[in-house]
Amino acid sequence: MAAFFVDANDATNGIRISLFADEDFLLASGIEVASFDDSALVAAAGQASLALSPDSSLVGFGDPAAVLLNGTTSEFSLSIAEGAQIYGKNVAVEVQGEILLSNRGTVIGYQSEALVIDDRAVITNYGVIESLTDDAIRLGDLSTITNHGSIIGSGEAIRADERIDLYNYGLIRAEDAISIDDPVASDGVANIFNAG
Repeated sequence: MAAFFVDANDATNGIRISLFADEDFLLASGIEVASFDDSALVAAAGQASLALSPDSSLVGFGDPAAVLLNGTTSEFSLSIAEGAQIYGKNVAVEVQGEILLSNRGTVIGYQSEALVIDDRAVITNYGVIESLTDDAIRLGDLSTITNHGSIIGSGEAIRADERIDLYNYGLIRAEDAISIDDPVASDGVANIFNAG
């Protein structure tokens, strides 16, 4: 596996991969990108897409997240292939906007959540989404999760601001499986189908 370790304190100040609006990025098989003091990948506002090929990885040892999709004003697309990995010392993936996420790999947040999504999300999971110390997934309103893999949290597996649709065919494990922060605002709407 080829590895690229990028130090934020380096004189070149090359701290991460940056995507701009409407850009697509494919991380090839066998490539690892790691940032010691910052995010490994940051995307600016717009409709961009990121795909991780098998056996590739993005690792962030700093704040705020290994992958930061910052201020996306339209839907961002993230596809993680089987064998691909995103590891965050804190949050693994943080999205300030909407996302369409397909995961067949591994997404782990070590000291915080695996996924933090401020707005609507459509998540299809066949892999592992896990937090070792916090909630596995924290979502905005009107989100949908279809889980065929594993969602594992230390606190809650899934925490939503308001409404959520959950279709579970896999494993969801945590102290609390799911919670809704503001059930009054959403009338406590949670549509849950569990066959796992």
